[in-house]
Amino acid sequence: MQLLVGSLDQGRWRARSFQNTPARFDGRPELVESLTQELRAAMGR
Repeated sequence: MQLLVGSLDQGRWRARSFQNTPARFDGRPELVESLTQELRAAMGR
């Protein structure tokens, strides 16, 4: 899972924070499906 926080600074976007954390749902397929649906909804799919 990734998180990127940006801000607009004098007309240019700049990354202010970046976090990269593995999403581990070993043995919990319902959590994999839940996250997939959440991400698809956020993307408008």
